[in-house]
Amino acid sequence: MTNLRDLLELLYLARTRWRTARFAMDDWTHLDRQQDAYERSLGLEGSSPPHSYGEIAAASRTWIAADGRFRQERERMTLVHDGTRTWIATPESGVVEHESRTTRPIGEEFLDSAVFLPGFDLRIAGEAKAAGRRALAVDATPRPRGPGPVELFPYGADALSLAVDRELGVILRFEASAAGDPIRRLEVTEIAFDEPLGDGLFAAPAGDVRSADEAYPVRHVTLEQAARDTSFQLWAPAHLAGRWHLNVIHRPETTGPWVPESVILMLYDSESLHDFVVEQAGEPLLGWRTGEEERTVEVDGVQLRVIGGNRLPGPPLEVQLVRGGTHIRVYSNNLDEDALVELATALEPAPTEGPPLTDR
Repeated sequence: MTNLRDLLELLYLARTRWRTARFAMDDWTHLDRQQDAYERSLGLEGSSPPHSYGEIAAASRTWIAADGRFRQERERMTLVHDGTRTWIATPESGVVEHESRTTRPIGEEFLDSAVFLPGFDLRIAGEAKAAGRRALAVDATPRPRGPGPVELFPYGADALSLAVDRELGVILRFEASAAGDPIRRLEVTEIAFDEPLGDGLFAAPAGDVRSADEAYPVRHVTLEQAARDTSFQLWAPAHLAGRWHLNVIHRPETTGPWVPESVILMLYDSESLHDFVVEQAGEPLLGWRTGEEERTVEVDGVQLRVIGGNRLPGPPLEVQLVRGGTHIRVYSNNLDEDALVELATALEPAPTEGPPLTDR
């Protein structure tokens, strides 16, 4: 095949040419190159400290039916969808049931390769072989309006090479690169189509099944109620100027996995459109960040750790402190360091009772 029109038809109709698929896949990402590509795309090259994130690699096995049911097994997670419900099983959490399809199996896009058509200009580069099958080598260049699918193609990558199955049009190999260096590679190592897949593959994984609400309970409460119910001293911002709206989430302690009790205060100013979050627990939070870009600031005898904010993509700017035995994180997507430091140092014990309705 040397005709671009035939290639486009091959890709567009790929999802209609199979009823079931079973495949094994290797997934590799070079994190440093991915970060560098992102920074170059934003004109930020060389603006952040040196980094060494290394590489990550994973393997998965997937069974999928054209009606949407699937099962994917990864190293520490099994993901199953029966057409209505989704189960996620991990050693830490056991089996957790979700009422809808909340996540997708890695590589699902390969079986519906039409998703690559809107975001790329394609060129047939020759013949290839992948997963023991004859394939076409296809070079793809992202279009300016945004490549797709964005879940697979790293932001800032400038080229993509594909191995397209000559018979069915599914993708067998995917390699995104930037400045000539590979960033992410997904490669099908084994694949079979239209085998009978028993219903048992799409049943809940073995183990006690809990709902997502049972596994990860949250309570939307008032600030006063959270202050009364928590086992640690709760702190809250005081004397905020503007039209701030507060949403309070109390997360009780859980087991399987064990997660400490915590409270999240989310604040949004409808005038300035600024927002910030105050997360608190009686011990170091699961999201407690450490490492690079960390600096210490002392204000009125209070020591604060300021982290991040200089690297994109990445978590937002964050201020950490320990006050009255409570571990506190204050972070925002649109407030600067001075504002966050001021907020963190102005925290006061949260009230346990609301203000009176009338003055007497």
